[in-house]
Amino acid sequence: MWQKLLERAGVLIALLIFQSCSSFILEDYEVFLLRHSVIVFFLTMLVGAGGNAGSQAAVLVVRGLATGEITANNLVGYVLGEATMALVISLLMVLFGYARVVLFGDSQLDALAISCSLFCIVFSSILIGSSLPLLLHRCHIDPAHAGATIQVIMDLLGACITCVICSIVLKDEVPALPYGMNSSSNSTEQKILLVPTETQSLWVRAVGLFRHVRDCDEAACNLAF
Repeated sequence: MWQKLLERAGVLIALLIFQSCSSFILEDYEVFLLRHSVIVFFLTMLVGAGGNAGSQAAVLVVRGLATGEITANNLVGYVLGEATMALVISLLMVLFGYARVVLFGDSQLDALAISCSLFCIVFSSILIGSSLPLLLHRCHIDPAHAGATIQVIMDLLGACITCVICSIVLKDEVPALPYGMNSSSNSTEQKILLVPTETQSLWVRAVGLFRHVRDCDEAACNLAF
């Protein structure tokens, strides 16, 4: 019992630590995500789609290995077939993903960015999901671990793909900073002011305005003395 506990807990803890690395990716794109909040709204859909597609592919491979359907003789053909399947499934999911974004009132450019991210995430997840159990089996590791592993891999890879592709498609540019703020500051108020005005609540704008007025008052006092 203790051996099984240590084995399962060790795998889950390692995956937890690996999965936490996605916070570094989101932190690097923090200002971009603040300005394009629609990406945050669909991030779970994108990452979840990758995890689901990868897990589905991994389960099919594990079952094929267990039943003898997948052998060394047909291994290459099976992987090529999964690549074709990945392309078709990705295109189908892009159609539904694009429609989902547009029908709920977001712009077509946002829908294009999210759809491109969705295609890359689903396509890569199926390829990784079908290859990972085979790699684990080749290394004499239980292929059943591929299910949890692919979820974590796609959480990290999905966030990275989404941020990179959306930043390219949307061609994000950071606007000029308001008077009294410098580019080296990482304050929450400064990052809030980078968000389009229509997406800010009144109290959030009030916080930024109060900080700006206070800085101006302090500058005036220094000049007076």
